[in-house]
Amino acid sequence: RDGFPFWQADEDGGVARKATISKVAEHLRRGKIVGWFQGKGEIGPRALGHRSILFDATIDGGKEYINSEVKKREFWRPFAPSVLESAMSEISDDHRASPYMLRAIPVRESYSPSIPSVVHLDGTSRLQTVNEHSPQLEMYCELLRQMGRLSGRPVLLNTSLNDSSGPIISSTAQA
Repeated sequence: RDGFPFWQADEDGGVARKATISKVAEHLRRGKIVGWFQGKGEIGPRALGHRSILFDATIDGGKEYINSEVKKREFWRPFAPSVLESAMSEISDDHRASPYMLRAIPVRESYSPSIPSVVHLDGTSRLQTVNEHSPQLEMYCELLRQMGRLSGRPVLLNTSLNDSSGPIISSTAQA
């Protein structure tokens, strides 16, 4: 199948339009939580930009709010950020790509206070680097660029589009 092993056979949510990206970025900047459903569903251990719950990582208290009101899980459970690969040198001394949120990466002490919803108590974050040249993530990259223009940080809190009791959403009807 086209895209296997990275894409599931669930419903294709289509691609976000640029006008949608601007509206979503504005909502995020105002502290809104966004359910992001586009393209095909991913196969993998984390939300990678097609089936995600998104929040502005620069807003304090986001982790606690999403854990209690959206995901309905323990207060201490951390969230990971999506960040443009090109911005990694600003965030961490570890510049290696991390597209699947599988490594805890130290965040620079000078950067950490500006993304409070995604930095763990030990100063690390399970960053997902997003490659700007990936055609499957073109609109997600555009959203990260918009957030960078609006907040000064091309970073979003990104978690899977589900709650603690179910699988990741696989259709627009579920979304």
